[in-house]
Amino acid sequence: MSTADEKARQLCGRLGHESECTGQHEWKIDCRCWRFYFVRDGDKDWRSILDVYQGDIDELTVDHLTAKLEEAKWKQVLQTHSGKLVPFFKEGQFTAASDFREWPQKVGTK
Repeated sequence: MSTADEKARQLCGRLGHESECTGQHEWKIDCRCWRFYFVRDGDKDWRSILDVYQGDIDELTVDHLTAKLEEAKWKQVLQTHSGKLVPFFKEGQFTAASDFREWPQKVGTK
């Protein structure tokens, strides 16, 4: 059985590959989710950010979670909200857009 960090790393790699981006991830304890950041090579700003509920990472295999994200059209959702809101994927689907979090500023920016 993979640990949550291993699953998040694997998922980040898959989503990065699918979106042709470089991915990073971190545990956001205040949100009980894993946050995934995606940037295209050469870009200085994030292309997209995605929050995935900790329970989904814990309970689903990476293959199953990837399939659920595909069903939910994750690339379109991220593209639609890029630079504005951070989509939240919970219990196998995206929550209502009104529940998405604010787009964060990068450290060192004003």
